[in-house]
Amino acid sequence: MPLQFKLVFTKARTVKLVLASFVLALSLRIPILSVYRVARRTDPDTNVSYVYVAKHNREAMTRINDVLNRNSLLYINFNIMIACVCILSFKPHQASATRRAHSSTPATNSEQASEKPDN
Repeated sequence: MPLQFKLVFTKARTVKLVLASFVLALSLRIPILSVYRVARRTDPDTNVSYVYVAKHNREAMTRINDVLNRNSLLYINFNIMIACVCILSFKPHQASATRRAHSSTPATNSEQASEKPDN
């Protein structure tokens, strides 16, 4: 099967892949994005409230982020890359071998003359 670039890489597939990559990247960052919250604190001396950024469960979420983004995804992406390189290397070689097997050798002049009827 020859590698057909125009059929594999279409505009619609590219847009879908970019959107899926964006959603995946955002969903993998949710543990870190959910650590920080906006909170309100009241100063008892002056009875004034002020807003600040609070951290909640930061160590556990950082550990989840490290396991997912720094360890697991690296190995998964590396294995996907190796598989794609192998496929992109093997398929054109296989297609050229198939074309060579199905093509016939060109006939020489002496073979063409012997095939012609003498009428």
